[in-house]
Amino acid sequence: MENRTPVKVSFEGRRTGMGAITISDVYSLRQRKKLNPSYTDTSKTGNHWTDYYWLFPAKYILAKQEISNAGNHNCFVAVIEVKENGNFEIDAKCLPSNIPEFVDLPCSCLRVEPQE
Repeated sequence: MENRTPVKVSFEGRRTGMGAITISDVYSLRQRKKLNPSYTDTSKTGNHWTDYYWLFPAKYILAKQEISNAGNHNCFVAVIEVKENGNFEIDAKCLPSNIPEFVDLPCSCLRVEPQE
């Protein structure tokens, strides 16, 4: 049996209180559920943090909500590929029609209204 080593993956977050927000959620494709961070480092104010995950080499889903103080959205759902060599890549952004049903959309800007 092959001995696989987990890879440390981190995502920064913020909630400024003035409208800006950045939240990243990681989902396991194998387990079909949202993963909790292994641990989180938080700033003194609590407005900024870094979530750390130990992930085995595989593909995962990243759902990211990113809204600026001005209200501009850069929200997306993408595939994370964790590689055997200890690196990871955020591959391609998913189209709303390709997002697995167990992934909660991070923002209403990603919802597609059904055609009549």
